[in-house]
Amino acid sequence: MAPRRGVGAMTNPRRAAARFTRRSLLAAPLAARPRGGLFRGTFLQPWARHRDWTPGQWDELFDALSALGCEEIVLQWCRYDDVDFAPLTGLLLDLARRRRMRLLVGLPYGSQWWERIGADAAQALGELAGRAQRFAASPEARLWRRQAAFAGWYLPEEIDDDHWFEPARRRLLAAALDRIAGPLRPLSVSGFTNRAHTADELALFWRELAARRRIERVLFQDGVGAGKMTLTAWPAYLEALRARLGKRLDVVVEIFEARGSGADFQAVPAPLDRIRLQAEMARRATRRPPLCFSLPDYAAPQAGEAAAALFEALASLAAKP
Repeated sequence: MAPRRGVGAMTNPRRAAARFTRRSLLAAPLAARPRGGLFRGTFLQPWARHRDWTPGQWDELFDALSALGCEEIVLQWCRYDDVDFAPLTGLLLDLARRRRMRLLVGLPYGSQWWERIGADAAQALGELAGRAQRFAASPEARLWRRQAAFAGWYLPEEIDDDHWFEPARRRLLAAALDRIAGPLRPLSVSGFTNRAHTADELALFWRELAARRRIERVLFQDGVGAGKMTLTAWPAYLEALRARLGKRLDVVVEIFEARGSGADFQAVPAPLDRIRLQAEMARRATRRPPLCFSLPDYAAPQAGEAAAALFEALASLAAKP
C-alpha cells in the first residue's frame, strides 16, 4: 500500500457529486445495503486534515461505503506520530455501528518504522512492542474494545519478507508479535512481498509468523497497484498463501495505479477492468469478497472526479442482482 506516505489522499470534496450521491443514498433503507459489491471492506487512512471534517462529511463517506457493500472498515492507525485520532476513532466506531459495519482499529503508528528496522531491527521491535503494550493499558483501548462495532486490532507497521526472511530476524519479529498480541487480541497484520522469494518460501514464512495463533488474520496486499506484483505472477503466490494460511488469509486488492517515482510519484484510481480481475482472483482463492486499499482515497465521491467515477461504476456493479 505504497500511497500511505501521504500520496493519493483525498482531495477537496466535489460538491455536486457528493450532493447527488448523498440524496440517492439517503433514499435507501439501511437494510438495503447491496451484497453484490466487489469488496466487503476497505482501509481508511486518516490524516491530520480529517480531524477538521464535519460529522456530515463522515456520514456521507460511510453512506458511500455502505452503498458499495462494505461490512468492515480497517482504520489504518489511531495515532500517527504525534497526531492523535482518538476522538475520530470513537466517531468512526459509532458510524460503523449505525450501519451494521465492523471497525478494525489500527494501533498507534511511528512513521520512522522502515528507517528504524534498517538501522537496528531488535531495538525497533522492542520500541514497537512497548508502544503497543502501553496503548493496550490506555483508557481508549479499554473503551473501544467494548464497542459493538469493534472488530479487533490492526498493526499498521507492515511486514515484508525482505527484512524478516532471515531466520534470526524472523524469530525477533515473532517474539515481538507475541508481546503485542498478548494484550491486544484479536490482532491482524498486513504484509506484502517484493518477490525476492518464491511463492512457497513466502507462504512458509507467513505460516511460521502466524503460528500459535499470535495473528488472527493476515491482510496480504496483492501489490498490483504499487507495481510490486503482476497479474500473471500473483495467482501462484496467492494459492501458496491460501494453502498455508487458510481462513486467516484476507487479500487486500490495491485499487490504485502508481505513476512516476520519487518526487513525481502519484497514485490514481485504477481501471475498472483491472480491479474486477484482481477482486475475482482474490474471491476465487479465499471464497469471499476481498478487502481493498482504498475506497475513501480512490472510489468515493469526496475524493475527486476520477474517484467519483469509479465509485459510480462500483455502485452499479453492487446493485446488480
